[in-house]
Amino acid sequence: MEDFFTIIGIGTTGGAVLEKIYQSGMQNSRFVICLDNVTALNASFIPVKIRLAQNEAEIAQADQRLTEEISRTVESTELVFIVAELDDDGISRTTTWVAQQIRAMDRRCVAILAVAAIPDEATLQRMNSLCDGLIVVRSTAAGVDTPVYSMERAIRGLVAMCRASWDTVDFSDVAYVMRGMGRMAVVEEEAGGEQRSEAVLAGIIDQLAAFPFAMQGVDRILLNLSGSPVNPVRMREQHTLVKGLTDQIGSLPRLFKTVYTEDHALADRLKMTILLWTPMGH
Repeated sequence: MEDFFTIIGIGTTGGAVLEKIYQSGMQNSRFVICLDNVTALNASFIPVKIRLAQNEAEIAQADQRLTEEISRTVESTELVFIVAELDDDGISRTTTWVAQQIRAMDRRCVAILAVAAIPDEATLQRMNSLCDGLIVVRSTAAGVDTPVYSMERAIRGLVAMCRASWDTVDFSDVAYVMRGMGRMAVVEEEAGGEQRSEAVLAGIIDQLAAFPFAMQGVDRILLNLSGSPVNPVRMREQHTLVKGLTDQIGSLPRLFKTVYTEDHALADRLKMTILLWTPMGH
């Protein structure tokens, strides 16, 4: 089976996101974990491990290791995710370095970065110029908008969009959706019963209320609806969910893409995963 995706987790937060996705058994993906903590690196089950520099004297050697491993891993994949929290200069420098290597290999790349309330604008602008898309998550946000949860859901949502039809995977579409620098929210809800779509919509709206940006500023939406083969998503349910979301936002986003997938484990339940993207400043 072909590996379409490479996910590179850098630092403690990026590594935590990577471990969750890897342990869930995501297929068609390659994983690279980059940590400066040798104990944590050795404990990881992820096969490709890179030890980051722990001081300035080790930077050149660490960069060489990064370049070699990334070249081998990324070469035949279509889309690369870089996941990191820019919580110190070393992680910021490494994240930028990795993006430069991927750009040099002419691979499509989306960076998902957790940043402080007052972010390092220079690093973000540099990453924006190197990557096809850049999603920014607040490091200090409360409630459901924790960095690991949001970053994990962002990757799952984008991967689901690509997997909607293996025969017509359009990775350039993914790059377009994520183009530019913005903030995002990713939430998920599922429910069963006759009113399952209404229950899912109510849960999604409750979760979105916790996010610290105005829904009216949402510019792009990726919506993944999942049902089981014996109880798939109905047209009425799709209408309920899409109309409910657009009513909540107050306007029709510039891009609204819906993907349908099947999951035998859902039985009679309906699941919805939604990624909202809004430009920085909203």
